[in-house]
Amino acid sequence: DARETDVWGRVIDRVGPAPQGSRFIHVCDRGADNFDVYCHLLQQQAGWVIRAAQLKRLLADGRSLDETLAAPSSLGSYELAVGANKDQPARTAQLEVRTAAIVMPRPRSGVSRYVREQGVTEIAMWAVEVREVAPPKGIRPLRWVLLTSEPAETFDDAWRIVGWYERRPLIEEY
Repeated sequence: DARETDVWGRVIDRVGPAPQGSRFIHVCDRGADNFDVYCHLLQQQAGWVIRAAQLKRLLADGRSLDETLAAPSSLGSYELAVGANKDQPARTAQLEVRTAAIVMPRPRSGVSRYVREQGVTEIAMWAVEVREVAPPKGIRPLRWVLLTSEPAETFDDAWRIVGWYERRPLIEEY
């Protein structure tokens, strides 16, 4: 949604760069998964953890984000207590974690004037995937794909990034 993207860009610019010796990490939901938003973050020298909305998007190597995350083996696993909602019962989910270094190319069409002015043609980042394995029959497995500026080479790296994202509802309420 172009309007939501514009809002994220304005918020990032209003927050601005972090004070000397500090670094801001913006934690956002799927509405911020847009090349424009990543350009605003780069301009403000900020980091990010953004839940991916476009899993079929093609990366610089020609593979989709989905295809890229299917290749690496699991870095590790953990359990998560999942509360009940209208679509599923409460359960303990077994989750596997994978990561991949990716390069997101600038979109071929619909590029904003802001992105053209910035001159950014691709952005290197990491993808962290959390995927439920062996969910109960009839239950859609949990899956998060988080795009981040932060290195995610190890399980501990990925765990830190997932932890930041898990705090997102509290951050948004604040």
